[in-house]
Amino acid sequence: MPIEQVIDKVEFLAQVENELQRRLSYDAKPKRPSELCLPIKRIECVDGTMLSVQASNSHYCSPQSNHGPYTQVEIGYPSIPILECIHYAESKENLTSTVYGYVPIALVAEFIVNHGGFA
Repeated sequence: MPIEQVIDKVEFLAQVENELQRRLSYDAKPKRPSELCLPIKRIECVDGTMLSVQASNSHYCSPQSNHGPYTQVEIGYPSIPILECIHYAESKENLTSTVYGYVPIALVAEFIVNHGGFA
């Protein structure tokens, strides 16, 4: 792979990870009047792959708080199995109907990039 493509991919990964952090930030999350954070919308990738990515004081993430930045996040109910994250899955029997806990955010960003980025 030419160095220019490597640099482009590294920059794209950084942009996707920054966008994930922005979407997961306390200020961007929808809230109830009690200031409890609601889940953010499912992420759709360019190729149609969908997954839930969450982080708060009630999710499998680090830090486990309503305020990031996050190093690990929770993935839920992806539209396709996320094989590179299988050891984070609660249930290995049905990888599209389970939660993946404490997944490194860089791995989630790479998965999104590999599926074309955010739709």
